Order: sequence, then C-alpha cells, then structure tokens
Amino acid sequence: MKSFFSKTAERFDQGIGSTDALWGWLASLRWFNELGKEDIQKRVVRLGGYLIDGLLDIGCKVNTPMDPKQRHGLINYTTGSYGNDLKCYEAMGTRVPEPITGPTIRYQGGVGGMRGCTHFYNTEEDVDKFIDFQKDLMPK
Repeated sequence: MKSFFSKTAERFDQGIGSTDALWGWLASLRWFNELGKEDIQKRVVRLGGYLIDGLLDIGCKVNTPMDPKQRHGLINYTTGSYGNDLKCYEAMGTRVPEPITGPTIRYQGGVGGMRGCTHFYNTEEDVDKFIDFQKDLMPK
C-alpha cells in the first residue's frame, strides 16, 4: 500500500488504474501543438471581438478594452445596472449550458458587470446563442 507520506515522487501518484487517460492527454497535447498557440490566441481574440460587437448591438456597455492587443476572450460587460446584471446572471444560470464559459458576475465598489469567455473551440453560432439569450433578458 502506498503511503501519502512517501519521500519519493510516488506520493503524487493519483492512482490512475489505466493508461487510457494518459494516452488521451498525450493526444490532446499533440492536437494543441498542431493548432499552434498563436493561431489559438488569434481565434480567441477574434471571437471575443465578435462577442463584443454583438453585446454592443443589443445595448450592453462593454468594459473590456476594444483594442484586440489589450484583451483576450474574457469579455466584461454590463446591461446598465447591477440589479439587471444580477437578474440576467441568475437567469443564465438556469439555462441549458452553452459552450461559452460563463457567465459570471463580478462587482467591486459598484464597478464591474457580467462576463463571458470565448475559447478556441467556440463558433460564431455559439456566440450568437449567447447574444440572443442576453438580448431576451435586456430591459424593455
């Protein structure tokens, strides 16, 4: 039996009973390397810009910098008030999860808002679904 107090690297063994997980991890790493970190970053920033454009079109105020060189896929925005942001956040928490990470809500000293995050595996359709859902929650 392994001891958690082992003095060797064995103490970090998580007990993977099969190497299947390791082969999957290796395949993922190879795939990420084939995609290339620069291309992944470009896609995330482009999709973040697409999200920003959609949020602005439905009347949200975007707090994230507009300059693509100053941001990534994490987009902070507000619907105009903390109360409405909180209502939207709670409603989004009850929906069937979409592939866009989030939303979360962050406020400190009355500044902040909601945030969504695009990833390289997202599509414009994913972003459109997120925007449509947010649009339906906007104050009339």
